[in-house]
Amino acid sequence: MDPLQTYDRLINELERQGTTFRQGAATLLSLRTELREALDTARAQSADVEGRLGLARGRPDARAVAGALEGDLRDLKHRVAELDQQLARADADAALLLEGARAIQEDLKRLQAERDHARHTLTVDHTVSTTLRARVERLEASPMLEAARDEVTRAHALAEIYRGGG
Repeated sequence: MDPLQTYDRLINELERQGTTFRQGAATLLSLRTELREALDTARAQSADVEGRLGLARGRPDARAVAGALEGDLRDLKHRVAELDQQLARADADAALLLEGARAIQEDLKRLQAERDHARHTLTVDHTVSTTLRARVERLEASPMLEAARDEVTRAHALAEIYRGGG
């Protein structure tokens, strides 16, 4: 198996994980905006009810109204507390996902750099081994060439003997 394909598979997996983390963080950041708006609305309603409750307590004939407003105020304060908790959790979860996305991005950069280095190393090693293999083949051919030269020399010497003796 090509080692670069292994790098590519791991890089693709990290890219998918990074995308998932970023999408989750974006969803939480969007939710955070909605929670902030709901919290602002609940706080404004609570302040409004507190103001009306203050007015109702000042009037002797508004006892029933004051009781209803106190119940509304209690419900709104409970709603504000819940929204505060949800917002804090969304902030913490978004921060966690963003940190995870950053860590994946760093791992991805390191793995891509390692893959590039591996590609260069494999290219250089292949070039060197191919070149050296050609040299070895030439060196292996050298004894055959020497034998051929010796054969030519012997044939020439033999021909000289026949010429001189003939």
